[in-house]
Amino acid sequence: MKKILFANIGWMINYQGNTSTDHIKGAGSYIDADKHEVYNFKKVNGYYYGYVQPAIDTINLKRIDENCSGDVLDDVLVVWMSPFEGAKSRRIVGWYNHATVYRHIQPDVNGQRGGYGYFIKAHTRDCVLLPVIERRIMVPKAKNFSGQKNVWYADSPDSEVKAFLKEVWNYISNYSSGTKPKSSQPAKVDAAARKTVETRAVDYVLTYFESLGYQVTSVEKENKGWDLEAVQDGLKLLLEVKGLAGEEISVHITQNEFEKMKSNKNNYFLCVVTNAMVSPILYTFEWNERSGCCVSNDGNNLKLTIDLIPSYIARVE
Repeated sequence: MKKILFANIGWMINYQGNTSTDHIKGAGSYIDADKHEVYNFKKVNGYYYGYVQPAIDTINLKRIDENCSGDVLDDVLVVWMSPFEGAKSRRIVGWYNHATVYRHIQPDVNGQRGGYGYFIKAHTRDCVLLPVIERRIMVPKAKNFSGQKNVWYADSPDSEVKAFLKEVWNYISNYSSGTKPKSSQPAKVDAAARKTVETRAVDYVLTYFESLGYQVTSVEKENKGWDLEAVQDGLKLLLEVKGLAGEEISVHITQNEFEKMKSNKNNYFLCVVTNAMVSPILYTFEWNERSGCCVSNDGNNLKLTIDLIPSYIARVE
């Protein structure tokens, strides 16, 4: 089995520093300004520099590789995990593969991490930060798993631990992600075609979330302000679906949808499906109170500004 380390950190979308649209949640009792992991996926000269808070301020490299005798260990798979708000368990949010792990904290690189040090370094080509809706793999709370520890070495001989490690490695080995186009003007289709596009989009989102392990129910006819409810691990996501025939992102939002989006901001997702009839691409957005707009949680930094007059129209600017 590959050398592996699990590291628990606070919850963010991009991990490129606290901003008005992406502010760290959780991560212990430190004030937000002192949570070093906010820069864990900020590129610095082709590398990511990762921080986690070990229990005794050092990482036990010998528990990762019993043959390690120095203060540096190479070629480690570091799996980042964080508790999603409302969920019962920590979820995998991303990973550094072929990483270098240091026993002691290292100084910041040219001030690029806000002055914060790091324990882990990896080339960006070997790293993945999962979009929020793909953060579905839960780290069990059972005995021999991470518990409340920030650093978990996963070195127990327990059969359940070994099975979980195999699942994680298979997922990481087979993971792939694509690049999404960005546009700002709406495609024009007639009413009948628009209905077909919407139906296709809802079907696509339903199938997608089912593939992530959610139990999905349609509530389209109940006028709740969202179309689908997706449940997993005690967490219920409210999904409002908008379908578009082309690549351009500009959608109509009803007053009811807008109000529900703001009042359920922790679990309401606006799902926009572009190219719905040919090759669907899903974008997911959530309301961000700090910036007063919808922010993409796919890691592509898109924002939807919402025009309230003459109607609720959300578009990428």
